[in-house]
Amino acid sequence: MERNCVAIVGTGGTGGNLVPLVSRMLSATYLDTTLLLIDGDRVEDKNLKRQPFTKKDVGMKKSRALVMKVGATYDCKVRYSDNFILSVSDLDVLLDEYVCPIVVGCVDNHKARKVLHEWFDKTGDCVYIDVANEDTWGDCFVSFKILDKKLFKTRGDMFPEVLLESNRSVIEMSCEETANESPQQLKTNSMAANVVFNALDSIMVRDRLPFYYSSFNTEPLIVDSKYVEGYNEIAISSIAGTIREVSKSAASVA
Repeated sequence: MERNCVAIVGTGGTGGNLVPLVSRMLSATYLDTTLLLIDGDRVEDKNLKRQPFTKKDVGMKKSRALVMKVGATYDCKVRYSDNFILSVSDLDVLLDEYVCPIVVGCVDNHKARKVLHEWFDKTGDCVYIDVANEDTWGDCFVSFKILDKKLFKTRGDMFPEVLLESNRSVIEMSCEETANESPQQLKTNSMAANVVFNALDSIMVRDRLPFYYSSFNTEPLIVDSKYVEGYNEIAISSIAGTIREVSKSAASVA
């Protein structure tokens, strides 16, 4: 699999803590991969308690503020979009030039999660990582499309209620609602970011399938990850080859 873009959608508590981890990995490994930060939200004073911003960032778009920090610290390619993802086409435009993009959803509302789920369902080769957390617990789904074949279910597949049309986007919610939608702690955001980073390291550095689902709780420090037995030590490129051969055999029979 060729991977040349990691797009982090949502750069607040979890996404913001994930950015320096991914930036350092790209810089240290010299991977020819672009880091794309996507967030239309602005830095507010309340964000300074648990998100990687300073007072001078207040009022600036979060994605732009983080790109400036990454550019000043790490040797990697980084871009940003300071718009919210409100439709599949919004994401298509940003990812059009990339082959097999890895999209990490660090969003705080189900409307955005629905858009990411729909993008994943319609896109060819890609990876979709969906992380969510609140209070002391959280979880993460990792889903693949390899040669248009879906490996592992998404959160939307498992819990269809997150895809309901009645769910509202972040721009439809009041500031108070947004703040109360998912009360989170710094340690929970940090744990969520590290769980996602573990998956990205498996995919991008070790060429191995990561867990397909991981849940954690920071109060008793517990992480429970689910793997496909026998596959976590097989190269992703080998899995793609197997799928290709099976598809050829099926086509010849037909």
